Amino acid sequence: MWLFTKQGFYSVVLAADGDGQPPDTLAVQARRRQDLEALRRLAPALGRIVSLRHRDYPFRCFIRRKDFSRLLADLGGKIDYENFKDKIASKSRPRAWLYGIVWGVVKHLEGESWKAFSAAEGGKL
Repeated sequence: MWLFTKQGFYSVVLAADGDGQPPDTLAVQARRRQDLEALRRLAPALGRIVSLRHRDYPFRCFIRRKDFSRLLADLGGKIDYENFKDKIASKSRPRAWLYGIVWGVVKHLEGESWKAFSAAEGGKL
């Protein structure tokens, strides 16, 4: 799951077998340590930040699935904006620019090019 928030950008996945975590643990991964630090202020249940420079996401924390569910509910309860892109721009124009690029790319999901590509793949997309 990709998660774009006011605190940062995260990829949340099941913790890998080699991470030494209990089976119900998720890895919250980030490209910037500061993003995880900001999220930990909201969710003390996030474990310590681990730096793994050789991995796709160089920073990660671990959290139990039930605690992550609470974190998502908390994030939802703290939404204080009518336009996410504008809110991010008010905090960080460079981050808003990057988030805008992602927004523009996924906007193609609603367009004709997506329909043609999906049809070429047998409608499985």
